[in-house]
Amino acid sequence: MTDDRYTPGWPLYLAVDFGWRNNVNVWIQATPDSERLTVLFAHFQAARTNEENARIALAIHQERGYGPLTGGFSDPSKPEGARAYSQIFGVPILGAGGRVEDGHELMRQWLKAAQMTKGESGLVFSRHCPKRLFQEILNYREHQAGIGAHHALDACRYFLKGWTGR
Repeated sequence: MTDDRYTPGWPLYLAVDFGWRNNVNVWIQATPDSERLTVLFAHFQAARTNEENARIALAIHQERGYGPLTGGFSDPSKPEGARAYSQIFGVPILGAGGRVEDGHELMRQWLKAAQMTKGESGLVFSRHCPKRLFQEILNYREHQAGIGAHHALDACRYFLKGWTGR
């Protein structure tokens, strides 16, 4: 199955939020001018080790017809998870920390840009994203660690913080 929003040769990243109960992998592609980011797909997985989740993510990556990753960003509190993904994918998956509020502000800015430009720039979503991702976005009010569904948003936040270098 080839993803119709994926463009071969454009930068492709993996964003990861680690968790035994709620591990999430999110594939994000940037346009060459870095003006638009497309969330291509998200996969939620429970009750697996980091290495198992990374292998599952690689199988999904290959099944969807994605080319090589440019890199990735993840929860900085789990360096062993980032190492497992880096080894499986063969590219650096870096922890991207900082204040949660800063990451949320980046999300707001990129979502607002997409709204203002009708998706020509900013953060946009493929129709292939699971409904659960959109439910997280719509139901999100405030980050409370360990409470509520926000794992895909956390993965996106790690990506934006790492990718923008903030």
